Amino acid sequence: MRTSIFLCLVAVVFCAVPSFAEESDLIGTWNGTTTEHTKSKGFITGLGNTQWIVTEVKDGAFTGKKVWKHHTSEQREEAFSGVISADGKKLYIAEHEDGVLIGDVMSPDRIMLYYMESGKKAKAMRIELTRQQ
Repeated sequence: MRTSIFLCLVAVVFCAVPSFAEESDLIGTWNGTTTEHTKSKGFITGLGNTQWIVTEVKDGAFTGKKVWKHHTSEQREEAFSGVISADGKKLYIAEHEDGVLIGDVMSPDRIMLYYMESGKKAKAMRIELTRQQ
């Protein structure tokens, strides 16, 4: 009997814990700082001025665009599509031009993204995003 009560309490606690990425919570502008390593340039840290703008979320999928300044000081944009994991703690994003990202939803206002691109322009990045208030 005690075991049954304990298991019921554990189930209640886990069910009461909300997922981090409720669909509507992703909509908005997220500002980011990037740390990366590229095949051609090595380590690059402290890159800021990256914005991820989530414009629409529906049934666990989302879309938007990222905006950043290229090293040539030229502003660039690229659209993306993504999905939210069933537990709301992971994001999976496909850029519309190249690259794939996997993300950890750290809190309702903080996301960590991990980018990988292989081939001649090989690079790996970690992008820390915070919600613009």
